[in-house]
Amino acid sequence: MKAVQELTTQLEKEQKQNEEQQLQIQLLLAQLDSKKEISDAVRGSTSAMLHQNNPNPFTSETEIKMTVPESVGQATIMIYTLEGKQMKNIQVNNRGEVSVKILGNELSAGMYLYALIADGKVVDTKRMILTQ
Repeated sequence: MKAVQELTTQLEKEQKQNEEQQLQIQLLLAQLDSKKEISDAVRGSTSAMLHQNNPNPFTSETEIKMTVPESVGQATIMIYTLEGKQMKNIQVNNRGEVSVKILGNELSAGMYLYALIADGKVVDTKRMILTQ
């Protein structure tokens, strides 16, 4: 009889410990979820983005829009020929939703690649066509 009582006491103790551990696990999972949501929101708001130039193709002028977060130290638009020759380098000094204009008389007719480089990393590359 005494052995059954000891086993019952032991079982009750283990059940209580199990319930406490389950509660701790739930709390930790809730904390992890909230940190993930915050991290996703921060990552979404701090990522640089490059948009397609408009109009494309163009003859006299085109506009390149981009998003440059405040956290970016240095941002540049680089324009290259399809052969990889750098044709133009435009410093982007503003932050947030910004744009730069490219004049058709600055380049000869053809297809070009342009890239947004933020803090030394290529964010994205797009193509544009300049017609005569």
